[in-house]
Amino acid sequence: MGNCLGNSNSAQVDNANSSHNTSGASKSSSKNGHSTSPGGLTISIFSRKSIDSPRSEGEILASPNLKAFSFNELKNATRNFRPDSLLGEGGFGYVFKGWIDDQTFAATRPGSGMVVAVKKLKPEGFQGHKEWLTEVNYLGQLHHPNLVKLVGYCLDGENRLLVYEFMPKGSLENHLFRRGPQPLSWAIRIKVAIGAARGLSFLHDAESQVIYRDFKAANILLDADFNAKLSDFGLAKAGPTGDKTHVSTQVMGTQGYAAPEYVATGRLSAKSDVYSFGVVMLELISGRRAVDKTKVGIEQTLVEWARPYLVDKRKLFRIMDTKLEGQYPQKGALMAATLALQCLNGDAKARPKMSDVLNTLDQIRAPRDTKSEQQSLPSPVRRSPRSHAADSDDFQILKGFCFPYRSDIVEEEEEMVLVLALGDLHIPHRASDLPAKFKSMLVPGKIQHIICTGNLCIKEVHDYLKSLCPDMHITRGEYDEDARYPETKTLTIGQFKLGLCHGHQVIPWGDLDSLAMLQRQLDVDILVTGHTHQFKAYKHEGGVVINPGSATGAYSSITYDVNPSFVLMDIDGLRVVVYVYELIDGEVKVDKIDFKKTATTQSAS
Repeated sequence: MGNCLGNSNSAQVDNANSSHNTSGASKSSSKNGHSTSPGGLTISIFSRKSIDSPRSEGEILASPNLKAFSFNELKNATRNFRPDSLLGEGGFGYVFKGWIDDQTFAATRPGSGMVVAVKKLKPEGFQGHKEWLTEVNYLGQLHHPNLVKLVGYCLDGENRLLVYEFMPKGSLENHLFRRGPQPLSWAIRIKVAIGAARGLSFLHDAESQVIYRDFKAANILLDADFNAKLSDFGLAKAGPTGDKTHVSTQVMGTQGYAAPEYVATGRLSAKSDVYSFGVVMLELISGRRAVDKTKVGIEQTLVEWARPYLVDKRKLFRIMDTKLEGQYPQKGALMAATLALQCLNGDAKARPKMSDVLNTLDQIRAPRDTKSEQQSLPSPVRRSPRSHAADSDDFQILKGFCFPYRSDIVEEEEEMVLVLALGDLHIPHRASDLPAKFKSMLVPGKIQHIICTGNLCIKEVHDYLKSLCPDMHITRGEYDEDARYPETKTLTIGQFKLGLCHGHQVIPWGDLDSLAMLQRQLDVDILVTGHTHQFKAYKHEGGVVINPGSATGAYSSITYDVNPSFVLMDIDGLRVVVYVYELIDGEVKVDKIDFKKTATTQSAS
């Protein structure tokens, strides 16, 4: 699939949209370090010669490195801009796939010659003539393996087009945030970061410095081998000269990526690009967008949400992208998080240079004994496509987290306790066993407590759970053979007091008011109950009630349609994070609920 453009918030930081780019086929490099362009023109791909400023429009368009196309030539190359040639659309206009002869640049039939991406600007679009000319100016002079190659342009009446090499893997944005592409592995993410860092470092260290000003995932394009190239130079700006530390300019860029000092004052420097690089590093680590309006509160802004976790290596796993499925080196992830934090320093002067960033990334990628430090999640846990319905207006589930089983976390932070909460199993009466995917995740020695609402039914199930964790707390269900299980039970774990009951005693079954009353009677912060076989959680002024559902998916007298589910509670001081695992259509989905306790009340955040 070719490069596809999204509608991310772009251009002016006050929510205008700037241009996105799509480009194409990778250029080939000869052994002497030069690139041979279509038509036989040879140019140095590591050119660092100064960018003449100012240059007239005529001088810019007369670049010997660029082909001046006519509008008809590009119509023919894209088959008259046919819809099936459309690669993407943005606020700037449209991007089409085209084919041209690699020697004459004449249009050729699809599948022959060289594939290109043709960006056709809308007359009313956000990328005006000035930005179009800026891109021609910079990409007509700057050549580097990590900058997208501009093949040529078209200025024909009101028509303004740009012709790029085609980048077959599309944009980093597509791979991180959109459904369809295979999730990027940790190694590929670091490779992309290195390529993008090389591109920025080249711009910053050029004889005449260039500030990119719109570094974001949408502007990082990937070739067939996932080599990253920077695209869309419409907002690029010449850096300060002489003793100057910055240039003052109108604030442009993309919300969530722009450096705070630049947004506040209009003072632009290379360190503004470094801040944007830090944001993209967070996106690579977390799989979250820089700004996500679908989330609530602080989670809408990635930097603000992630910053507290970046400074605590014991909690870093909480922001790691679930699509990595736990497959990343712990040391490498920590180094990447630390680097992102340095790039995001509120003091621009304290941010590292891109050349230093590149050195650190090379260290992250350096060979190491990955076998001993590889973090693994025994079973795939993917981002949930939906939220569970809430029973209270002030209850919110935050999606997109998986809980990796990490023995080193438990060893490093004693107050962090993992509690496995299981609902009715009904083995073998209504279900044959726990789902295989659940069993592969429930490894011995990774949790400190098991609490179960009952209906284990037979001794073999009790023994199995005992093999996972010796500290078990079980209440009696109506089908349990072991009469020693109590009707209710309370226990204290860390700062939280937990209550446990099966729930068949509560009439009507699952009645929230009755459960809240029982919670007050037991005087507990969290009440775990079962019997309905459906996951449910809600907050009230007396605390929190959680029903982990049925771990086996056993039917109940209420419903036959039951998705197997269980709950992991991560108790850490006055905070408990509840991870809800649910088997839906053969895949394990996970949601997260975050509760915080104060001296007098409990609140969900």
